[in-house]
Amino acid sequence: MIYGFQAGAATGIGFSGGGTLVVNDTVVHSNGTGIAVSGGGNVGMTLRDVIVHGNSANGVSIATSGSSAKVTIDHSTLAFNGGAGLNVNAAPRSR
Repeated sequence: MIYGFQAGAATGIGFSGGGTLVVNDTVVHSNGTGIAVSGGGNVGMTLRDVIVHGNSANGVSIATSGSSAKVTIDHSTLAFNGGAGLNVNAAPRSR
């Protein structure tokens, strides 16, 4: 269980840089943002059997200036957060 990170822009789980964050069988609650993934390249995240609830900002936030953000959410709940349950921001693609 990850909870109680509230000071400033606190985050329960923070992951930055390239690569993929994998979280299994975890409860993340009562933080600023529950889980935040960011990077300059392509980023990814897999949530499996995870509950993210009661955070004061977004439950899960993914931001990248790369061309893609890949997310797998399996048997998980994102509920009752102050912002979005899942917030994804990626750079627009050039055509």
